[in-house]
Amino acid sequence: MDLNELRIEMDEIDRGLVSLFQRRMELSARIAACKAANGLAVTDPKREGQKLAAVARQVSPEFAEDVEQLYRLLFELSKGYQNRLLEEKEC
Repeated sequence: MDLNELRIEMDEIDRGLVSLFQRRMELSARIAACKAANGLAVTDPKREGQKLAAVARQVSPEFAEDVEQLYRLLFELSKGYQNRLLEEKEC
């Protein structure tokens, strides 16, 4: 496989990742509504820790730290989005 073919394959994966990211953020909005309705905080450190451990187990050891870093970023993006949505409802 040459570089161009590899890049085409990477682009295809990226399209899938972007689509999944959007779905994840849309679900994050629904989760924010549930949390608000139940008086729960946006941040749930226990859940985040469980999720980090779970995703680290899903990859080979060489990628465990990287996938944890990825999920920490996803958590921050999701929590930021949830906070923005909740702030908008307060106005």
